[in-house]
Amino acid sequence: MADGSSKTSRPGLSIRGYLILFVLAVVLPTAVFAGVLFARYYQSAVESIEVELQNDARQLALTIDRDLAGLTGTLQTLTVSSFLPVRNYEAFHEQATRVKSYIGVDLLLRDPAGQQLVNTRVPYGTALPLQPQPDDPRVLATKRPVVGNLMLGALTGIPLFAITTPVLVNGEVTHFINAGLESGRYIPLLKEATAAGRVAAIVDRNGVVIAHSSAPFSGRKVPDDFRALLNSNEGLWRGVSIGGPRVLRAFAKSKAADWWIYVSMADADIRDALNRTLLTMAGLGLGLSALALALAYVLGGRIAGAIQKLADQAERLGRGEVLVPGGVTIAEVDRVDTALVAAADELRKRERERDAALRQLKELSHSLENTVEERTRELTAEMKRRATTEDALRQSQKMEAIGQLTGGIAHDFNNMLAVVMGSLDLAKRHLARGTGKIERYIDNALDGAQRAAALTQRLLAFARQQPLSPEPIDANKLVAGMSELLRGSLGETIRLETVLAAGLWRAHADPNQLESAILNLAVNARDAMPEGGKLTIETANAHFDDAYAVRENMAAGQYVMIAVTDTGEGMPTDVMARAFDPFFTTKKSGSGTGLGLSQVYGFVKQSSGHVKIYTEPNQGTSVKIYLPRFTGNDASPREAGEPVPTPNDGSITVLIVEDDPSVRRQSIEALQELGYSTIEADGGASALRLLDDDRHIDLLFTDVVMPDMNGRKLADAALARRPDLKVLFTTGYTKNAIVHNAVLDQGVHLISKPFTLDQLARKLSDVLRG
Repeated sequence: MADGSSKTSRPGLSIRGYLILFVLAVVLPTAVFAGVLFARYYQSAVESIEVELQNDARQLALTIDRDLAGLTGTLQTLTVSSFLPVRNYEAFHEQATRVKSYIGVDLLLRDPAGQQLVNTRVPYGTALPLQPQPDDPRVLATKRPVVGNLMLGALTGIPLFAITTPVLVNGEVTHFINAGLESGRYIPLLKEATAAGRVAAIVDRNGVVIAHSSAPFSGRKVPDDFRALLNSNEGLWRGVSIGGPRVLRAFAKSKAADWWIYVSMADADIRDALNRTLLTMAGLGLGLSALALALAYVLGGRIAGAIQKLADQAERLGRGEVLVPGGVTIAEVDRVDTALVAAADELRKRERERDAALRQLKELSHSLENTVEERTRELTAEMKRRATTEDALRQSQKMEAIGQLTGGIAHDFNNMLAVVMGSLDLAKRHLARGTGKIERYIDNALDGAQRAAALTQRLLAFARQQPLSPEPIDANKLVAGMSELLRGSLGETIRLETVLAAGLWRAHADPNQLESAILNLAVNARDAMPEGGKLTIETANAHFDDAYAVRENMAAGQYVMIAVTDTGEGMPTDVMARAFDPFFTTKKSGSGTGLGLSQVYGFVKQSSGHVKIYTEPNQGTSVKIYLPRFTGNDASPREAGEPVPTPNDGSITVLIVEDDPSVRRQSIEALQELGYSTIEADGGASALRLLDDDRHIDLLFTDVVMPDMNGRKLADAALARRPDLKVLFTTGYTKNAIVHNAVLDQGVHLISKPFTLDQLARKLSDVLRG
């Protein structure tokens, strides 16, 4: 602008002032930071000195240990001298004198009472004093060499210490061999190992100085507070030294002598060295700060002049005047001045290009929106078609599976019902005529009914709805116990081999269902080897990590593996994919129901286990069952094969609760046949009324699934009235009244429908005994 009214007021500080403030802003925090660093440096330097002193003390302790170990080894060599057992002390004196010439240390031989017998300091035969030492009892007790504390020599009267080594004959101490060492032995070592300004000393177990590197302190005791720390193997101490000044002292323990070696440095020396370093660093920092302020003042003036020239150019540009570049002494500002001229032309050029680009972008955006909208409609239609196709495919697969399942059930049940109905009809006709034996017809009917019950159990196993009674299982013992049964089922053309692992964990599963699963796998393997072969049953411990467990949809952890492997025909890939489907079989009609593998699969999954098939055509198949490892308190396995209990004499009364009249009537007749007295009720309410009466009832036999009140609630109410009452449940199917997580509730007794008289008799006996 040309007129003065458009000018704005200038800021209060110039560039020079801001630069000085900038330098101060940098210098002051730096000074504070430097102060912190100085403090940390001071502390670090002190810690470094502590480490150096500690290392010096440790190194001195190791050096002294090596020297004492060498001397002790020499003494132990003398203890086996042949002159000692025969008490030839003169010859031993000569031998010890030769050893002295090697090690430069006088040697003594004393008896257990402390009387000197040999002393290499004087000729043999010289009268020697009695000289018991404080460490003699310790040597006698441990029968090991001991390095003693500081003492005065009996002959010389000078401070020394002794290494006492026992001479053992038949395990008893007969002599002591001593090496007497002057306390000044280690002074050269202490002086050589310590740097200028540091002192070192050796302190015995009584806290008395043995040797000192710089003053004759031998025989003086260290301060009490320092002596109190010497229970530790090493450490640091600050206090007033023997000579007077306050010191920092590091000490380490000599393991060979139970002495302590310390290295000290006066606090004043530490402070002086560190203070000189810190003062030098502080002076250098102040000088550099002053130089930075001076440079900021000079450079600020030059920058201010250059920027003022640049501001004049900007004003000319605002007034539309022609700009003349140049006259600026700072390169960066000069480049800005030159760029201002080119920027105006470039700006106008960019505005024209921008307008053209905006028009093109608008046209492209419109075209892109139309394309995206059209493609979105196509994708939406395709997704709908695909979803419809997938739904139809899933429905088709579902109907195929349901059709296979219902067809298989209908086929097998109709066959079994044909046997039952036909046999019973023939038996009825023969019974009406009074001719012929009807037992075979009844047996045929029973066989058909039992096959139907087995089919129902397999269906429940596949659906994972059968009630299980898991317990600890020794799989090795179970497989070994099934050997005879398996050999009978496999025939003579198949060789059975078992590979039982040592140290096998106990599994947690229902033993009856596990035996059935192994038998099903063995029969399937037999059918896969029509020309004969080998069947191998193997056990092993297994562990699955998290990665495998996630991939196989199972729980990670420890399992017991039971593998059934055959050398048969194997399975193609498509057959293996459907091997666990119910009623799926590759056998000829009449050779099997197709429920064997599906029953195995359902049982294993219901037991929280895992099952895997490994197969190769014409090479064989291996089915591996993995059952959870039992980790609780082990229990004795149940005994099988007990004889069926004999009928009772009517002294035991059973309350039968069943809502179905025909089933209730059959149960009453079965119990009466077994010799029990019976009372009947058609539901929970009538049963509780009978229990409220003063009647003698030993056992409650109740159905689980009943209207109004199920068997579980009835049993709870009955036990609240009569805590000693025994309870036995029966059901054809139950999901969650007495079964949770596929396992019978604790303490629950159950017999599944249908059942035989022998099964009922055994179960009643177990409940009444238990």
